[in-house]
Amino acid sequence: MAWMDIILSFLTAQICFVTIVFMALRKQKNGLVKTFIALHTLYFCWASCTLILLVFNVGSKAYLFVILKYISAFSLGPVWFIFYLYFSRSTWVKQRLQLKKTLAIFFPMMVLLTIYLTKGPDYSLYFFDEEGKIIYSNGLWLLIIIQSVYHFAGLIIVMRNAFTKQAKQLSILITTGYTLSQCITVLYYCSRVYFSFNYMDIVPGATLIILVTFFIAIYRYQFMNILPMALSEIVNRLQEGIMVVDGKGKIASVNNILEVILGKNKEQLLESNASDISDFILRNWKYNDESREAVLAIGKGTWEEVKGIIEYNDEIQYEIHCQPLKHTKLLIGWVVSFYNIHEHKNLTDELSKKNMKLSEAYTKLVEHANVVEELSASRERNRMAGEIHDSVGHCLSILVAMLEVIKMTYPKTTACMPVSEATPADSTNIVKEKINSAYNIAKNGLSELRHMVSSFSTVKRQRNNLLESIQSMIEGFEATGIKVDLTIQGDPPSEINDMLWSALYNTCREALTNALKHGEAQNVIIILRFDEELIELYIIDDGNGCNTIVKNMGLQGMENRINILNGRISFGSGGEKGFSIHVEIPR
Repeated sequence: MAWMDIILSFLTAQICFVTIVFMALRKQKNGLVKTFIALHTLYFCWASCTLILLVFNVGSKAYLFVILKYISAFSLGPVWFIFYLYFSRSTWVKQRLQLKKTLAIFFPMMVLLTIYLTKGPDYSLYFFDEEGKIIYSNGLWLLIIIQSVYHFAGLIIVMRNAFTKQAKQLSILITTGYTLSQCITVLYYCSRVYFSFNYMDIVPGATLIILVTFFIAIYRYQFMNILPMALSEIVNRLQEGIMVVDGKGKIASVNNILEVILGKNKEQLLESNASDISDFILRNWKYNDESREAVLAIGKGTWEEVKGIIEYNDEIQYEIHCQPLKHTKLLIGWVVSFYNIHEHKNLTDELSKKNMKLSEAYTKLVEHANVVEELSASRERNRMAGEIHDSVGHCLSILVAMLEVIKMTYPKTTACMPVSEATPADSTNIVKEKINSAYNIAKNGLSELRHMVSSFSTVKRQRNNLLESIQSMIEGFEATGIKVDLTIQGDPPSEINDMLWSALYNTCREALTNALKHGEAQNVIIILRFDEELIELYIIDDGNGCNTIVKNMGLQGMENRINILNGRISFGSGGEKGFSIHVEIPR
């Protein structure tokens, strides 16, 4: 049976040692982690002393290991109670346990330990013999009672602070492991089973139950990771207010910015539940229905990210983000962030005003484009009216004059002719009627033509004056704030056909429109160069560029017009800034 005792002690000591080393290597440790290490250290000490007393013949040194077992036994109850306080995030420990409270917790056991170490008068209080075996005595009963008081006091604190379902599950798992090991230990040592197993120490075996529950809690519930691990230095550097809440609804960590936002110091916040902060915001801040859900999520947690905007006054507005911390199918906590959106709101308002101005400018540009289009149509009508007046009008004027002469000379001619040669009366009437009809038609046609011509604008338009048209268009675009620099190189032809005129003019107009609408340019350079064999057009702006050029309707229209003239057009961009167009048309 000694071999079983040795195996259990060795196994427990090894597991505790690995756990201590692993947790000790963590760079950041809070009260829970330190207490967790202390518990494993006590169990390691008990198991190691038991193993040494069983395997090695230590002789006179055996008393030293017996004392170490006494210290471990008396310290387990208080350390477990402190562990429960940190685990439940009790307000009694705040950020760190004060020395006075620590001494108060250890005082009963310190008194008993002093009696044992000083060899008090009542030998029945001792429960370790000289070989470290537990003997049936009043001291054993007294230790069990005091240990049970510590345990159940801590158990009540843990269960009272478990607000959520997963927090209760985790609390039950942690406390059940210790409770079960205590029950097994009490039943074992307070019955004849201990003697039947030849004084085998059951504590290392019972400790394995606790270690298993710790392993399940760490792996499944991540209870050692939800509490803050000295992240305050990093979090305090953030410009946003940060609050970390554990699965039980307790505030685990806050940064300095959050103290300013909520008007409470860090100690007050850490003593509060997340639901208290939620109620505080609901009472003192402004919010809409959608944001109310985000505020409520601060206190009760959320399975999905929730956002909302809260406003204290015109100068203080924050956007809150509530993000869950999940592990498998459990909600182990959540993080609440407070983003200052006052400056963003001002920028948004300013951007809205600029958008309104841009919309008004766009409306004026559309109106200007309509005016330009109407002016072009009016000029075209004037040109056609001038051609009709010069050609058809001239012919009709001659026709009227000739008919007028015939009308005046016809009666005289017929009167001087011999009777035999005269035209019969019927024929004469018919000819006269035809002449009168022709005269009336020509006269009415001329009148209608003059009326039609007079209804058009009488401003003379020269279609071939391309430079004047482009300059006029530029003046209209410069009214929107864009500065356009037009440069002419070479001698322009005296006559430009309609297709060439339309291609150059419309390319300049579309490029200026794109520079205003898409490029948001401030400056545009137009260079029109006339060589003996080639006409070249360069248009360069300083607006927004693009990595990939997509030929939309405007660019495609330019390309079609240039291709009809057997020319070439290319588009270029620097990526982040600037757009250019190059046109070549054979002269």
